[in-house]
Amino acid sequence: MTVLERYENLKSKVIKRREEFLKFMAFIESETEYLTAPASTKFHLCKEGGLLEHSVNVAENLLKIKNALAPEIEDESCVIVALLHDLGKVGMPNNPQYIKNFPSEKQKNTAYLLGRRTNLITI
Repeated sequence: MTVLERYENLKSKVIKRREEFLKFMAFIESETEYLTAPASTKFHLCKEGGLLEHSVNVAENLLKIKNALAPEIEDESCVIVALLHDLGKVGMPNNPQYIKNFPSEKQKNTAYLLGRRTNLITI
């Protein structure tokens, strides 16, 4: 299943607050960089779409933890909280929260950068 399919599946779990949630998500998806922003500038999921992938991962794991520790909490509350927990990273179209930052020589030579480029930094 792709990240976008997983994301849509999570959004479908919001029932009671569906209208408000979908309206807000439509704004976020169309007016910010939520779907394309990196999750991090140098570490986890520092790639295009990394923030969405990270948020989906958090939501899926939160639902697992919730089921084990606090099953009385509604799934939709967990989905909303998890999907939006890093909303401050999204930036706006043509004005992202990230600027170009080229890796140092040390970063270029470390194993964690092999196979991926990191050229972003949070401002």
